Formats: sequence, C-alpha cells, structure tokens
Amino acid sequence: AEDGIRDAQESRGLGDVYKRQEYMGIDPSQEITGQIETIKKSARDFAPAYDSVMCLAGGFLVDTIKEKDIFTNYARMMRQNVLPSILAGHLATTLLSPNGLIVLTGAAAVFKNLNSNMISYSLAKSSVHLLNKQLTAKNTLPENATVTTILPETLDTPQNRTAMPTADFSKWLPPSQIAALLKMWAEGSNRPKNGSFAHLKLVEGMVLPEFL
Repeated sequence: AEDGIRDAQESRGLGDVYKRQEYMGIDPSQEITGQIETIKKSARDFAPAYDSVMCLAGGFLVDTIKEKDIFTNYARMMRQNVLPSILAGHLATTLLSPNGLIVLTGAAAVFKNLNSNMISYSLAKSSVHLLNKQLTAKNTLPENATVTTILPETLDTPQNRTAMPTADFSKWLPPSQIAALLKMWAEGSNRPKNGSFAHLKLVEGMVLPEFL
C-alpha cells in the first residue's frame, strides 16, 4: 500500500474498518493481461458488485534525469504506481456499483511542484493524476460513479520513521484517519465531486481534505 495506508503485517487502515476481507494476489513475474480474468472472477466470487474500488498501492524513490539507472527507475515507478491504478480503473468498469466511488492515490508534492530530484516518481504520479481525469469521461464507468484522487502529505508509518528519524512525526498523517475518511466517502457521506483531487493535510491533529 502507499506508504502504509494498508499495512498487511499490522492490519492498519482499511483493514481495521472492513473486517470481511479477501486477499487476491497478482504474480509480479507474469504479465497482468493473462491474470485479469482470474482477478475478476475472484472478485465476483467474493461479491457481485462493489460500492468502492480504491487503489492505495505505490512506491517511491529519489533520482534525477542524469542517473544511468533512470530507465530502470522509471519502469519501476510506473509498475508500482501506474499499473495498480489502471487495474483499479479497469476493474471498476465492470465491478463498481452504480453511484460507486473509485479512489486513486496521487502525491501532493508532485501535483503542486516540479521535482527534478525525484523525476521517475513524479512522472509516474503525474500519470495517475491524468488517469483521474480520464476516468471522468462519459460512459467510462458505471452510472453516476465518482472518481477522486487523494494527495497525501507524509504518512506516519514505521517505514517513514525509519527513513526519516529526525523528522517531526507530529506533522505526519495517521493512516487510520485516512482510512476513516475513505470509509465515510465510500458510504456516501461528504463524497468529493467527480474528478476532484483531495490534498490531505493534518490540521490540529486531524486529517482534513483540501479539494483542488
């Protein structure tokens, strides 16, 4: 999951909200095209339709256009950030209920700024942001579906604390609050406008969305 919004080891985030769960794995060594029908069948066996489809997967790295590994890095970031988002959008076309919600995960830093020191990540997240807009096109998703992309700032996860031990953790976003916000939207309360971007910020200890 994107920086720990969903932690498989600790069942953080959405795993604490939705107790009925089913894990459907994808073999990363195989092309996803050959696995998509199996994924759809497994999803339909679990439930005939879904009120929401959310992509919380992602990855991050720091690099510049000068580095010799730029092409490898770019491919990795596209695989970790864009491919899961496309998969979520594709599944939503047949599995999402009318009036359903699809959520993608972008990046606030990429949406608002140029970042030449993390170019592969920025290119990948920019593609996710564009996909958000593309999914709003007429006749793409089930009737009255809503698409939104969250743009979180730094999340308070064990991984981030290890990577940035001197940072001020009190300014980071608690994943459990993000999960609660997504649950509220999925249930139809205070749902964002179709095609919107939600910049998630911590205000007086609470995760609040700023719609852009």
